[in-house]
Amino acid sequence: MKKYSEQEIEKASQNSRATLEIDGLFIDDEDEEMAKKVLRGEITHDGHMTYALNKAKKKRKHLLNFR
Repeated sequence: MKKYSEQEIEKASQNSRATLEIDGLFIDDEDEEMAKKVLRGEITHDGHMTYALNKAKKKRKHLLNFR
């Protein structure tokens, strides 16, 4: 995987956040940091997907408990 500079990672992060917000979607700081870790090579894409899936499951479970 290509190594990205911190400046490139920060710019990509800002652009991604802005694009999501235009579409009415929002990302929290924890999710943003996980994406940066993928770009830094600190975690794999599969590791990031596992994190995202587990977070979605927790959120779904939390929302279902309000019924």
